[in-house]
Amino acid sequence: MSEYMTEMGRIRHSSSTGLRPVNQRKVAKAIRRAIALGLMPSVHRHPEYIKSEMEGKRTSSGRVFAS
Repeated sequence: MSEYMTEMGRIRHSSSTGLRPVNQRKVAKAIRRAIALGLMPSVHRHPEYIKSEMEGKRTSSGRVFAS
């Protein structure tokens, strides 16, 4: 199911998944159920941290993230 989610924890749009509307709704519902049951994380990393990890640059707090 994680292939249908972004790194930020959002459900991908049907244009990027290639699923038909009925199947997209089923996948989205299954993801929401898994999050509610605690099988998948509901909180993911902030986009700024992901970006800084990819670039290996300093953040506003001065921390350096290794890639």
